[in-house]
Amino acid sequence: MIDDDVEGTREERAFRLWINSLGIDGVYIDNLFDGLSDGYLLCRVVDKIDDKVVTWKNVDKAPKNY
Repeated sequence: MIDDDVEGTREERAFRLWINSLGIDGVYIDNLFDGLSDGYLLCRVVDKIDDKVVTWKNVDKAPKNY
């Protein structure tokens, strides 16, 4: 099987570009899976969309799961 999609799937690329277009300070995703592996940046993305969803006092800003 030839892997002719070096950059990733279309969906991965579109999601990555969408996150980068949100203008979140200090957030730039060049690899979706590595960039969102700990969940913290995903919380920041969700918070940018709706600031009432994420309870920041419950978020571990330095997770040890990656």
